[in-house]
Amino acid sequence: MALRNPTNKKNQYLGRAVNLKWEPPPSGWVKVNSDGAFSHTCSIGACGGVVRDDWGHFMVGFAQNLRYCSILETELWGILRSLRIVHQRGWRKVIVEADSSQVVRFIEDGCPPTHASFSLVAQMWKDADCFYEIRLKNIPRDLNHLSDSLVKHGLELYLYLRVFYSIPPCAMLHYVADSS
Repeated sequence: MALRNPTNKKNQYLGRAVNLKWEPPPSGWVKVNSDGAFSHTCSIGACGGVVRDDWGHFMVGFAQNLRYCSILETELWGILRSLRIVHQRGWRKVIVEADSSQVVRFIEDGCPPTHASFSLVAQMWKDADCFYEIRLKNIPRDLNHLSDSLVKHGLELYLYLRVFYSIPPCAMLHYVADSS
């Protein structure tokens, strides 16, 4: 559980102090922040993500309505869709950040073949072969507001993927906050 300390933008996360400011990736890398959500009211899921370069510039973002799936599946779809968009754009060194420790552990530790999400995780590992290097990182939810805003937009879409090549209005405030 994260405890806020608004005076210095630090957070206690898994027993250590964490700077609550989005950090750009190393030179020559891109960073993906992905997220997933499930609306119990509408019984639909969505995923979304944003890709930024080593200067922190918005490169591409996406939102996708997934219809009926679990929250675990929405998070996994967010990472898989992010990897595919990054690959299509020709980037081969990527840091993927997600705010679900369960999903990060699930990808790193493997997935039983009998699990409902096995095919998603297997596809992720297959797609990962197209990259020079991928780093997967669990982050506090407070560092994932930009992708969260795109996920919420995805809940409003009708069964399709929407790709953004500039910052959409629904995400502008979070992007500006990350940049300051």
